[in-house]
Amino acid sequence: MTKRLDIVFLGLSLSSSWGNGHATTFRGLLKGLHELGHRITFLER
Repeated sequence: MTKRLDIVFLGLSLSSSWGNGHATTFRGLLKGLHELGHRITFLER
């Protein structure tokens, strides 16, 4: 049995990687966590 987590991330906008080199990495990480069944909330600055 896998425990599902509620995870909150804080960061810059993920809609564009312009001026935010971490956007692509965060999108991949969040997608993977979501596919594993975790509930993700991303609060953007």
